[in-house]
Amino acid sequence: MARRNFIPRSQSLFFEWQEVFMVNLGEIGAETLMPVAVYNNLTSLQSGYKQSYIISENPITRTSGAIVARNNAREIYEKELRRVIKVYIINNPDVTDKQRMDMKLPIHKTTRTPSQVSKKSPYLKVVTRLIRSLIIEFGESETSKAKPSGQQRIEFIYVISEERPTSIAQLNNSKSFTRTPINISFKESERGKTVWFAARWENTRAKKGPWTAIMYAIIP
Repeated sequence: MARRNFIPRSQSLFFEWQEVFMVNLGEIGAETLMPVAVYNNLTSLQSGYKQSYIISENPITRTSGAIVARNNAREIYEKELRRVIKVYIINNPDVTDKQRMDMKLPIHKTTRTPSQVSKKSPYLKVVTRLIRSLIIEFGESETSKAKPSGQQRIEFIYVISEERPTSIAQLNNSKSFTRTPINISFKESERGKTVWFAARWENTRAKKGPWTAIMYAIIP
């Protein structure tokens, strides 16, 4: 919960907000949500804050001392409000979303939005820059090196073979990469040989999309 994403900063808006909150808290039965002593302490802090606020807003009684007293009362009151909301209300299954809305509280999602499984395979481009290395740039398209939304990494599989593999299962070496380019190093004795490879996206929940077609390159 962000520290100031629902409690107003200004004194006047805070005063209005806490009035609405406390009225609705009483209506839903605060004594069933928290210990009586906690609720009584909260109402006591509210009473002290409201009294100091009224004094500080009256032109006749508004002094620097009155403003300091109001600010101090609010600080103590607001701290306890945040604690009560966090401990007894925000994740309490006995409090409905409508009741939270009536109390001017944020509605927090209890389930995560699942990441989409990519329906497309990655775009791969072979770049021969170093000897004994297979360097492959990847992205969501020929013009974009970005990963599709919700995709965390690319799974890359390969095999060195003079014959074209007939199935993905024959590509028995596997690596994962989160950033382009892919860089696979080979032995000196493997230079000039054919490496076959394919790749697919993997999302943040480890769900995987379709493989690319099996491609090949000559190890430089």
